[in-house]
Amino acid sequence: AGSFVTRDFDNAGPVSLAGAAAPEEESVDFSTALGVVSEYSRTLMMEFRAGFSGSYREFGPSIAGVPPAYLVGSGSVLGDLPSAAGKSSRTDVVINPVVRYTPDAGTLKFGATIRASSHTYAHSRASLGDYFYADAASLQTGQGFGQTTSAPEESFGTREFGVFAQFETALSPALQFSIGGRYDYEVIGGDGGTLNTDWFDATGLSTLNATGLSSNDYRDAFHQFGARSSLIWEPKAGGATRVLLTASLHEGDVDTRSLYQAFAEDTEGTSTRFAGSGINWPDGGIPPLASPDMPSMTLLGPDTRAPLTTNFSLGLVQRLAPSTSLFARGSMRRTDFLSRRRNLNVPIVPQALDPNGRWIYGSLAQDGAMVSTTSDDARRFAGFGEVWAIDPDGWSEYVGLTAGFEHVSAVVDLYASYTYSETTDNWVGAASGSVGSALDPGVPAEIEGSPPWSEGVSDFDVPHRAAAAALFRFGAVSVTGAYRFRSGIPFTPGYRLGVDANGDGSSRNDVAFVPDAAALATVVDAQSCLDSQSAAFAVRNSCRGPEQHSVDVRIQFRLGAIGGRPASITLDAFNLVESQAGVIDDALLLVDPAGSIATSPDGSTITVPFVVNPGFGSVLYPSSRGRMLRVGVRIGG
Repeated sequence: AGSFVTRDFDNAGPVSLAGAAAPEEESVDFSTALGVVSEYSRTLMMEFRAGFSGSYREFGPSIAGVPPAYLVGSGSVLGDLPSAAGKSSRTDVVINPVVRYTPDAGTLKFGATIRASSHTYAHSRASLGDYFYADAASLQTGQGFGQTTSAPEESFGTREFGVFAQFETALSPALQFSIGGRYDYEVIGGDGGTLNTDWFDATGLSTLNATGLSSNDYRDAFHQFGARSSLIWEPKAGGATRVLLTASLHEGDVDTRSLYQAFAEDTEGTSTRFAGSGINWPDGGIPPLASPDMPSMTLLGPDTRAPLTTNFSLGLVQRLAPSTSLFARGSMRRTDFLSRRRNLNVPIVPQALDPNGRWIYGSLAQDGAMVSTTSDDARRFAGFGEVWAIDPDGWSEYVGLTAGFEHVSAVVDLYASYTYSETTDNWVGAASGSVGSALDPGVPAEIEGSPPWSEGVSDFDVPHRAAAAALFRFGAVSVTGAYRFRSGIPFTPGYRLGVDANGDGSSRNDVAFVPDAAALATVVDAQSCLDSQSAAFAVRNSCRGPEQHSVDVRIQFRLGAIGGRPASITLDAFNLVESQAGVIDDALLLVDPAGSIATSPDGSTITVPFVVNPGFGSVLYPSSRGRMLRVGVRIGG
């Protein structure tokens, strides 16, 4: 078997400039697979499978070489919205031989896995980056603030050698049991990282540690284990009731994106922050020469490892009639050793506090609706930019319960299900995919004796999901309708992009301090999530975007047969009910452009003038696909 898919995206951003050339954005995926199954005897079967697959992604520079521009005051975005201009590719070769032995006692299956993968990444914004402007007037004059990062192309390989075994048997006529385990050995190849001697020397002196912090101290081989067991119980003859119990333990692969950043940013990665006039957007130009690129680094520690996931589930299927069944399933999943980022180049001791107790690390400058920092006092080591330590101390827990029913007959098919779940973690910023969305170091670790701020509702938490579908048959015509629902995506009240409230160099990780109830009365789309957290730092992911609803309908007309196969005309109508999905305005507080930053006489307190955002919680950019109609001819199936 084989497949090849390519996609090109034109003008992918929410706003395209008239006459601008389309960016180079494309994806290519291909896959081939070969399988051979040979039955040597009644009890012995040999299987051999091999595959070759690959993917390629390229995100070119913004439209006509124009960097993404954010108008902080209005929350508007001009240009494209890729997370970074760059490219990535991966190819995999997998060989999987399996032996299946079936004596009278059960079935024994054992085999091996050999995988060789090659990876290439590039992240380059040497002349681009993120540009922030207070308003349209600042945009026209080129008065703004910018951040750029650059990392060279890096190629490396990973290899995995694994063995596994599984045994299935019937403990009794009503009880089926299976158990299996596997072991993998993953090896990281390539040139690896290069010791950054400047960083090594600087950290050795600052910590009174003669050895310093190494930029190339990481593991290159990993032992990974897995196990799975299941039990199927049919307490009554005929299988009208079935109980299913499964448990599994699985170690995944090491995050290759983290490996790339560690290899590429050991000596050649750079970052810079700059402010002032002369950018001359959108006619080109370069950042002010007074803001040189700083070395940017990513460090992997010797405790780097792959995520470990444990899963338990219990299911029940009850047949009420030959064509009607009820089902229920509960599951629990926990993943440990997820990668989290810490910026090692943030000063150990903050230079000031704001009136709410937030730590401020660097000198703040206000330009209209923006607040930024470009000074070296926001860095622990003045000769370096961001220095990220990737620690495997993240965790995630999921608990869910699903219930529903199915009915099948000659005239009508019915299906409905509902899922309630809860996902919690300390994996801050995981959903955004942006490096700068790491944990806000300005918020105290504990607030009034509560658990650490980072622990709580996950970025991926969707507590309610529901689906219902019906298929009606009227002779040669069939009509299908499907309805789906899910809760809104959670988010944390914060600030606009371009507002660095704590001066740590990132405008993507600051948490808003929720004002009192009187000030919140000005919020147009008031969210109940703010009612219980007045006069305190916002609780992580305490608010949600709008709920999502969708309705799809299919009408199918049977035409007869073509070449001995049934043929029909199909009309599909998608998204008949449009929901307000899109980019949420999560900025609870906006910088008051009429105010100015105030500093106490002793310099210990810095006050930024904020006002409540009346559009908090609204949709800035809709992402609905819109209503669609598809007409086609189906032969077979």
